[in-house]
Amino acid sequence: MMCMLLGECTNPLHNSFFIGEKAMQLACCNGPMAQQVFRAIEIVFSFSYVAVRGLIAPLFFAPMTWDLWARGRKHIPIWLVFFWTLLIWSVLIGSWPWTVECWGVLTKLPAEMGFVEAARIDKEL
Repeated sequence: MMCMLLGECTNPLHNSFFIGEKAMQLACCNGPMAQQVFRAIEIVFSFSYVAVRGLIAPLFFAPMTWDLWARGRKHIPIWLVFFWTLLIWSVLIGSWPWTVECWGVLTKLPAEMGFVEAARIDKEL
C-alpha cells in the first residue's frame, strides 16, 4: 500500500501539469493569468515529484526491499519477492527522466526569480 501511496501522491499535480501544458499550446487558453497558474502548478509539481521520487521513495523502498528478502521469504514465495522487488525498483528507476526534468525546473527557478542576479550584485558590492 505504501508503494501505491508514494507512487500516486503526486498524480493530481501531474495531471494538472499535463492539462496546463496542453492549455498553453492553445490560443484560447494561453492568457497571462493561465500562464501564471501553469507556472505555479509546474513549480509545486516539480518540488513534490523530486521530493517523493528522488528522496522519500528510495529511502522507504530500500529498507522495504531488505525486509522482503530477509523476513518476507518465510511467508512469501521467492519468485513473488523477486517479482515485487523488480516492479518496485523498475517503477522508481523509470521515473528518473521525470525526476531529472523536474529538478531542472527547480534549479532554474532562483535565476528566474532574480535571486542569482541579486546575489551577484551583492557580491560585487
